[in-house]
Amino acid sequence: PGLSKAKLADPFDPFVSFAQDGLNISLSMCRSIMERHNGKVSVANTRAEKIENKGTTVTLYFPE
Repeated sequence: PGLSKAKLADPFDPFVSFAQDGLNISLSMCRSIMERHNGKVSVANTRAEKIENKGTTVTLYFPE
């Protein structure tokens, strides 16, 4: 359904849950691994208008 604007503010916070149970460790770990390899991760709502409940895109940028 996409992230709310509040959760989109810091999607890598390991103590904010996107699921009904559990923590957001996966995005936090993903960012940590990517940064150790000189990569980057971005998270944005799929629609340009930033409409909630329309999906979220997570993009991984790998170094060349």
